[in-house]
Amino acid sequence: MQYKNKKHSIYKDKAIFGAYLAGLWEGDGSVLVKSKEHLKPTINITFHKNQSVFAEKLLQIRSDQCEEKVVY
Repeated sequence: MQYKNKKHSIYKDKAIFGAYLAGLWEGDGSVLVKSKEHLKPTINITFHKNQSVFAEKLLQIRSDQCEEKVVY
């Protein structure tokens, strides 16, 4: 996908952000369910330490939608 505007940000366009997040999760993510009795899944995405700025921005965008505290 090419962008005409080089200042375009994945954080501003929800469709592109969703596609980017899906690709990120597919490549470096997982869903964990502790047991059949405890059906509260944990969603994990692994980042390299050099990507800490992006990870913090992602948490900033999505942490308000989580029921529990987000840990990183």
